[in-house]
Amino acid sequence: MEKFEIYIDFATIPTLNYFYHFIDNLNDKDTTRWFALSRFEIPENIINIFPKGKVITYKVVEHNIEKLVEDFKHTVYNCQSKLDIRLHINLFHSLEILKNIIFIYANNRDKFENFSFCFYDDGAEGAVTLYELSKLDEVNLVNSIKEHNEILNNLVKCQNVRVHNQLLFRYLWNNVIRTSYCLCNTSLLDKGCLPMLKKQMGNIELMNFNKFHSFSDYQKDMMASLLNIKTNDIHNIINLSKMYKSTVLLGTTVFNISEDSIPVLENIHFNAIKEMTLPEGRFFNNKNDHLFFYKGHPHAKELNNRIKENFEHLIIIPDHIAFETLLLLGFKLDSLVGFAGTILFGVPKDIISEQIFLTKSEEKYRNSYLFNQQYELSRSLLSLGHIKEENVHFFDDFL
Repeated sequence: MEKFEIYIDFATIPTLNYFYHFIDNLNDKDTTRWFALSRFEIPENIINIFPKGKVITYKVVEHNIEKLVEDFKHTVYNCQSKLDIRLHINLFHSLEILKNIIFIYANNRDKFENFSFCFYDDGAEGAVTLYELSKLDEVNLVNSIKEHNEILNNLVKCQNVRVHNQLLFRYLWNNVIRTSYCLCNTSLLDKGCLPMLKKQMGNIELMNFNKFHSFSDYQKDMMASLLNIKTNDIHNIINLSKMYKSTVLLGTTVFNISEDSIPVLENIHFNAIKEMTLPEGRFFNNKNDHLFFYKGHPHAKELNNRIKENFEHLIIIPDHIAFETLLLLGFKLDSLVGFAGTILFGVPKDIISEQIFLTKSEEKYRNSYLFNQQYELSRSLLSLGHIKEENVHFFDDFL
């Protein structure tokens, strides 16, 4: 039997979890691993730990995984023994990732001993989606689950299908293929009508952002190598956070933003920094004894450089270091402010302070995907008690 672990991601949070899984299984030299990642590469020194051909990498540009799909097809069609394949997949992009792979599997099911999925939340989007689904009427949810289970059964019979509710559909794979879910938040599954959905999902795990601390020194070095960071590069930043009280302001970005909106987004950032990190700011909150750090989004390099040029009092955390990674390496955080995101589900509630959501309170403005997602994120965090109402701000507060 030939065994494969295939890791596909277009973002960061799932990849961090992939690396945990990879490091946990370093002693397994028989399984073949394929990595198709947008934001990370597997270093040659790690590839060389394994027998030749056991770690294969694919550079993903603009979500293009055609080469991996071709190799998957070739492997299935030409295998000399049964296959045991598990795919690790970004949940948000799961339909996009699986649209061709699933048909290759469905047409060749006799070639497989085992075939399974493990889906990982892309970030806060997963919690927002569950919060939105929790508001469904129970009867409607029952009918939708039944309808989409039929769609799934038709899909694995190689029939063309139309998925009416993609957000619900992605949680039902366990009904046709053995599936696990690794989520940023699992308590939402106990809200509203979601216990019914929970029963459909198979194995469910909560993401463990503290797993790094249980690693041996060798495993920690391996993780640092995978993340392309040298611990010495951020040693001073981590030490400063331990010597003084620290406030981190997180920046953000908007993908496919129009040219007209770029100055607006910059202005919101500048005003947020002034209001939250300068003594005269409305939300400075007497933090005279704090050091202020800024962590920008990795895809907002020009904005991050402008902030570095204009606010000398900020300690800039390098773009390429995910904030989750910094926390893993021992950064001590006393207060978290700025633009809301996934990290709010992974830090203690009592350090979460002023948070900006890229939306408006008036419903008429929530007709775009971004505005609606950000509004629902604020509601889900409030419903879970992760944030206080007085700490919720919409972007027009900072124009």
